[in-house]
Amino acid sequence: MVDPVPEEEKAGAEAGDSGGDEAAASVPPDNQDAQQPSVSSASASASAAVPRKAEVPCAAAEGGRREQSPLLHLDLFNFDCPEAEGSRYVLTSPRSLEACARCAAPVELLPRALADLVREAPGRSMRVATGLYEAYEAERRAKLQQCRAERERIMREEKRRLFTPLGPAAAAASASASARSAGSSSSCSSASLPASPAPRAARKASSSPSSARTQPPPAGSRTGRKSHSLDSLSRRREGALSSESGASSSSYSGESLRELRWPQRGSARNSCLAGSGSSNTNAPGRPSALTLVPITGRSFSLGDLSHSPQTAQHVERIVRQVRAERGLRGVPERDRKIAALMLARHQEELLLLEQRAAAHGQWELQRMRAEQRREREEREKQRLQQEQNLKQREEGLQEGRERAEQIRRERALRAARAKQRQEGQLQREKRELSRAERARHEALLQGRARQQRQEREGLRSSLEASLGRAQENYEHLVEQRTRELRERARREELQGRRAKEAAERKEREHQAHLEALARAGERRLQHATQVAEEAVQQKARRVGQSRMEKERAQRANKEKVERDEDCRRRELLQAIGRKLERSEQLSRERRSALESARSTARASFHVREKVREETNTRSFDRMVREAQLHASLDRK
Repeated sequence: MVDPVPEEEKAGAEAGDSGGDEAAASVPPDNQDAQQPSVSSASASASAAVPRKAEVPCAAAEGGRREQSPLLHLDLFNFDCPEAEGSRYVLTSPRSLEACARCAAPVELLPRALADLVREAPGRSMRVATGLYEAYEAERRAKLQQCRAERERIMREEKRRLFTPLGPAAAAASASASARSAGSSSSCSSASLPASPAPRAARKASSSPSSARTQPPPAGSRTGRKSHSLDSLSRRREGALSSESGASSSSYSGESLRELRWPQRGSARNSCLAGSGSSNTNAPGRPSALTLVPITGRSFSLGDLSHSPQTAQHVERIVRQVRAERGLRGVPERDRKIAALMLARHQEELLLLEQRAAAHGQWELQRMRAEQRREREEREKQRLQQEQNLKQREEGLQEGRERAEQIRRERALRAARAKQRQEGQLQREKRELSRAERARHEALLQGRARQQRQEREGLRSSLEASLGRAQENYEHLVEQRTRELRERARREELQGRRAKEAAERKEREHQAHLEALARAGERRLQHATQVAEEAVQQKARRVGQSRMEKERAQRANKEKVERDEDCRRRELLQAIGRKLERSEQLSRERRSALESARSTARASFHVREKVREETNTRSFDRMVREAQLHASLDRK
């Protein structure tokens, strides 16, 4: 099946998948884990890597060319033809999904619209939302580029593993190369994971499927048609160019849809687990562990399944059952086609689920074996590294102890010599200091005695002189104080008489001023009272005249309004009567049409519900939307 995607998502849906050397025959089996709300493993997260994944079964007709449909049926043979250019479909490679699962959460590679960011942050402005959108888009493109680089590396490793002859030297070289690539890749979880179940190979629709089925191409040819199975690649890798290898490398058989099946998941798991301890080199006669048996012999489209006689009979049975149970009318042809498409979609999903389950089992077992081998190599490397580090640490500690002991002895010897020199020097200095201290002490005692005698004599003479001067100064100060007191008393008495005269004069002037102000205020009050009385009388006359004029105008307006109201009431009653008659007529017509539409819609609804009850499955689009929803909730 090939699912449509928008044009703007075709570049981001596939991490560098340009269709040069591989073509995916189906989506990796990890998509069946997308039914759970939260997915933590890399295989489960790969289910949401692309909004629309291309699931293309093999396209080989059985017993002649099938009937051509007016619509374009895309498969691995005609996907690169000129008629398919510009279509809304993409081929999703399992290697792209594996690269997305290794490097990043695949949901982060989906483009988001600016309106989604605006709805997530309602309080922010459009400028802030635009900045967030640009940052998210830059980060998404960086992650997409990283996934493309990882996909190219996976393709190179797969080619080197498939086309390199398996000898002792070649096996050792491939192991060392994979170890170096694992050490250099820091952003990816694993560097030696096996390839996806269906490696892509470019194939043109230049020759018919019947000729490809009857005439297998030679194994050594580079320009002929390439094989699309891992069985042929493994045989080419082993170098078996016999006719038996060429006959078994045919990718597509002409058998019917149900005759060929994938190997059971449990048996594949047991066989892979039993052979996990052995060497990775396959025996020449034993097929590779990644060899997958094709599930289909032709390419089915949704139109083929929906127009099959079985689907038409199933739809007719559901319609008859709904009529018998509900007693409704016939179902429109459009709803019959919708029910047929729903049943066809369910059948297609069942086929793809079987294919994915088998591929998932084999792919998981191969990855488990690769992880176990890588873990053993990593443990051995860590053990050797730890032993080497422990030995180097012990040697370093021994050298450090010897160096520390030698340094300690040298320091002790130097300290003893320095201590002896310091003790001799201290003794000499002490003797010199004691002699100098005694001489200085004697000189200080003699000088102190002379100084004390001189100080006593000078103190006595100065005390006598100061006593005479103090007595003279005291007598002079007493006389000066007495004169100042008499002069101050005379000035204060003169100032008191002058202040009393000035206060009496100011009191008389203030009294006269107050009397003049009282007379002027009384005259102003009388004049204001007279003016106010005249203004009140004039205003009362004007108010009486205006009131009478307003009453006359109000009576005239009231009579006019009553006449207009009577006219409008009569016209409104007539219009209401006409509208009621029209409304009753329309209501009768609407009820009859609504009853007919409800009966048809009820029949269509019950038919679709019956189909949903019989299928009871979720579509791929719904699982993608659920994965996107859970991823957005986790980011919040």
